[in-house]
Amino acid sequence: MLEWGLFFLGIFSIVWFWASQTKAREQAILLGRRICNERDLQLLDETVAFNSMRPRWINSNILIERVFRFDYSTDGDDRHKGQLCLLASRVVWINIEDQRTWFS
Repeated sequence: MLEWGLFFLGIFSIVWFWASQTKAREQAILLGRRICNERDLQLLDETVAFNSMRPRWINSNILIERVFRFDYSTDGDDRHKGQLCLLASRVVWINIEDQRTWFS
């Protein structure tokens, strides 16, 4: 019986992680698009991609910090790299035009 419980716990954990990762990526795409629009830049090819992930301890809670990278253009003929960092579902920082902006 214990083996089945562990099996289902493992399956549940994998499904939860996959759903959480998918939701974070969708949020990163929307944020990347909004950030580019606010700065009069062009998000290229919906290129928001997962870059890294790590756990963070904040106020006795474990939160997941995810960094996504994306490509953008200033005039349609060039290509630059940007990054954005999400902690849970909140933007921590963005790195665009070689300048990192922190959010509180």
